[in-house]
Amino acid sequence: MKLLRCLAWPLSCLYGGAVAFRNFQYDRGWRKSVRFDVPVIGVGNLSVGGNGKTPMVEYLIRLLISGHRIGVLSRGYGRSTTGYLRVEQDAAVADVGDEPLQVKRKFPDVFVAVSEDRLTGISLMLAEQADLEVILLDDAFQHRSVLPALSLLLTSFNRPYWSDSLLPAGRLREPLSAIQRADAVVITKCPENLSANESERLRRQARLSARQHLFFSSLKYGKPYGLFGGTFTEGIPKTVILLTGIADAEPLVRFVKQQYPQAEHVAYRDHFRYRKTEVDRLIRRLHHEGAGSSLLLTTEKDGMRLLAFREELQSSNVEPFCIPVELTFDAAQKTHFDELIFSFVPLRRNND
Repeated sequence: MKLLRCLAWPLSCLYGGAVAFRNFQYDRGWRKSVRFDVPVIGVGNLSVGGNGKTPMVEYLIRLLISGHRIGVLSRGYGRSTTGYLRVEQDAAVADVGDEPLQVKRKFPDVFVAVSEDRLTGISLMLAEQADLEVILLDDAFQHRSVLPALSLLLTSFNRPYWSDSLLPAGRLREPLSAIQRADAVVITKCPENLSANESERLRRQARLSARQHLFFSSLKYGKPYGLFGGTFTEGIPKTVILLTGIADAEPLVRFVKQQYPQAEHVAYRDHFRYRKTEVDRLIRRLHHEGAGSSLLLTTEKDGMRLLAFREELQSSNVEPFCIPVELTFDAAQKTHFDELIFSFVPLRRNND
């Protein structure tokens, strides 16, 4: 692994130079960044995948939904379409991507759209629904054509940006100097009850300026629910399969193993588009122990990609049970974080 990183280092230098020149153009005003009248909150990261952006977007939706008309704009990673599309609850995951579909199905009243061009995407969203009061930009830190009112930079506890390196030697999409554009950094997937000494160590390593905020968040997993409406029942099945196609499955695997030590983890790459061959293989493995003695667990994101195989799964008496996950803060951090958000997103005047 170290040898491969050494070999990739010259490519990382070239990549870093190209990214630095692009950022220089924005910093000097040679490329324009547009700020909208509607508050825009950017949720992004420096590294590729596994930092908890979707749980953060969902946290913001829960925080704001009772008092604001919310729009969410995503690239729609992995979709087979291009351009701007509004996401509906019955959309095909191949058309809009797994994460935007997940958000729309969980929050039907939220306006969700996909567009690789974030500037055009926001403009078209506002043209369709002019009364939007806040727009959440998913995975938008590198998209500098839009200047957000508030920029949230996420990094994971197990692989923070300060211990990583640029692509392709590492997983960073921008050099560490880019963190100065963030208004707040959220370290995600922290262990619960993070000690004061550990928090202070992380604060020093983050190297933020006095104007920047630092938050520590954890993941909380909920009770599984049936993708097709089935009810989860407690028990000790002989066979438990945890199916994931996400960037960082380690926290979820630990959680599932606590409940089911015998669980087998079947892992695919992030956003993996399941085919009939994978689904058929999965059904055969679940049926090996006989009906009623197996359990298929998966993530909500993977569930979106399995919807296309509803007929095959139901005809085989197999229902995936999705494990919901929420981003959480301790009480003091939650108060501070929520106040920061509301300082940029004012409450509706007439509460209508």
